[in-house]
Amino acid sequence: MAAKEKKEKVEDPSNYGKVRIAFKDVLAERQAQMFAATGSALKAFHKGELKHFWQMAEVIKDAMAEITPGKWHVVVGKEYGSYVTHEAGTL
Repeated sequence: MAAKEKKEKVEDPSNYGKVRIAFKDVLAERQAQMFAATGSALKAFHKGELKHFWQMAEVIKDAMAEITPGKWHVVVGKEYGSYVTHEAGTL
């Protein structure tokens, strides 16, 4: 299992906000795909096309499911609690 990495803040590609990575066990190519999906959701949110965080999560989840089928857990918001596990090296 990969060791936990320090939290880092990364500018998202669309410059609509910041994405904070708390832990990553993902290849750089997949991370770029995730940022692209997140950037699209943020852009739609700022344009008013999406009104709620759950809609943003749905857009990101659907985009990732198209690229890599399987189960995706997407959490979007300012204040929330969550506990999600995965098998190391499967992303």
